[in-house]
Amino acid sequence: MKPKTFDAVLESRRWKAAVAEKTQTMSREQVLAFFDKDKVLLALAKMRQATSQLPKTLS
Repeated sequence: MKPKTFDAVLESRRWKAAVAEKTQTMSREQVLAFFDKDKVLLALAKMRQATSQLPKTLS
């Protein structure tokens, strides 16, 4: 059996700690905006990926 090279639980804990550190001094509105920004960036990345996978038409 191969040793694990990626520990999802550990990475999740690191992410939670980093987010908690960033957001601990923010107001509720700022926290909501912080997470909405992440959703927007994820949506943009998915749109870019989808358009790059479209078949290229011949000119």
